[in-house]
Amino acid sequence: MFPTAELVAGAIDVTTATELRGSITNYRRYALLDRGSYQVADVGQSNVLDRTMSRVLGLAGELLGRVVVAHEIRALRLEAGDYLLARHDRVHEDRPLELVLDLSPVPVAAEIQYRRLGQVFFRVPASPRSLAIVQRTPAITCNHTYISKLRLGVEVVRLVVLAR
Repeated sequence: MFPTAELVAGAIDVTTATELRGSITNYRRYALLDRGSYQVADVGQSNVLDRTMSRVLGLAGELLGRVVVAHEIRALRLEAGDYLLARHDRVHEDRPLELVLDLSPVPVAAEIQYRRLGQVFFRVPASPRSLAIVQRTPAITCNHTYISKLRLGVEVVRLVVLAR
């Protein structure tokens, strides 16, 4: 049986992370400040994305003992002063897997906090090339913590995949 959440360090190599991060260019700013301040992009098809998704879905499938298929992919970019609040998170009635691949160039003091009924139960540090695998339920929400404005020039880039 798969635990509710798992973190896999070094899920992809540096070259793949750099290529994929560089291929995502269509970010748009989300700034309803009572919910979040960040950039989001839809991720289009590319060879590097196909290779990365094959690897990420394969890792998730190995942990679960079944085939895992992506249904939604987007990229998030957070810079100094950015965050996503838990109240902005979608409730997932259909219980998907959420796979979060960290494409950040360097570690940053920022994390994803997964909450069950409001209480933090799993913390995902901003750790380049790591993969978080979380079984989402209607009771599980998440937020992406604030990046200090003192950290000008840093960025956290995360590929967020909903899968079944």
